[in-house]
Amino acid sequence: MRWRNVTGYEGSYFVSDEGLLINEHGKVLLPQLTGGVYPYTRLRKGRIFKKLYFHQIVAEAFLGSKPPKAEVRHRDGDCKNYKSTNLCWGTRSQNNLDKVLHGTAKRKFTSLQITDIRKKHQDAISMQCIANEYAVSVNTIFQIIHRRVYAEI
Repeated sequence: MRWRNVTGYEGSYFVSDEGLLINEHGKVLLPQLTGGVYPYTRLRKGRIFKKLYFHQIVAEAFLGSKPPKAEVRHRDGDCKNYKSTNLCWGTRSQNNLDKVLHGTAKRKFTSLQITDIRKKHQDAISMQCIANEYAVSVNTIFQIIHRRVYAEI
């Protein structure tokens, strides 16, 4: 098991490539899940506590600094698996596509809505108009029309 300083908390907190987090006294910090999906902890610097997610702590320590506009991707789709070998940097689009591929994406549309979106596009209604109607991004409509999401419908 390899250990590294937690970025921004050098000398106070350490993280392993297996996702274990300890403080400077060797006490293991357990992940919290209250109300969310991603395990987190609160780290202290002086008098200030900051909420940090385990997958982000591990990624910054073992994958390097976060590239601009990047997100942490979980290769296996399990957000509770924050081992360094399961993480990589990627774009929001890649992350959303991962969620679809892993079956962890939240389904926002019904089958009837998907069919309606595709029909409207065939009827020459612009993707922007369709996106406005459903209160989603044009990219979401594009993904639906080109069967990158909801391909089974």
